[in-house]
Amino acid sequence: MNKTKFILSLIIKHSKFGRKLLGFLFPHNPFIKKKLMEKEYLEKYIRNYYSNESIKERKFYNLGAGSQRSNFDFWTYIDLESSKYSKKGIDIFYDLESLSTIPIEDNYAEVVFNSFVIEHISVDATKKSL
Repeated sequence: MNKTKFILSLIIKHSKFGRKLLGFLFPHNPFIKKKLMEKEYLEKYIRNYYSNESIKERKFYNLGAGSQRSNFDFWTYIDLESSKYSKKGIDIFYDLESLSTIPIEDNYAEVVFNSFVIEHISVDATKKSL
């Protein structure tokens, strides 16, 4: 990736104002359109398909959030307290390997998401977390 695309990717990833500005200035640029779509897809999906109550109550859980925390206000972030990542923004500290129940009310969560987590825990912990 060349330097320009790299810088544009960073702006799109980290700046809401930058996303709006680039979308306004370059509405037909295929690279910018693709990156904006990637960034905004999940938020648009959640906001279009789930109730305002679910969004307000943050019924969307990112399990093993690590450094993959976003600026979306609807996520509830779950991670190890002893994680090597910053604790800032973690809402629930939980150890998947503890085999205890995740501290979420039954039938409460709308979405439970994880990325690059399950392959790092035992089979028993994986079964318990599902």
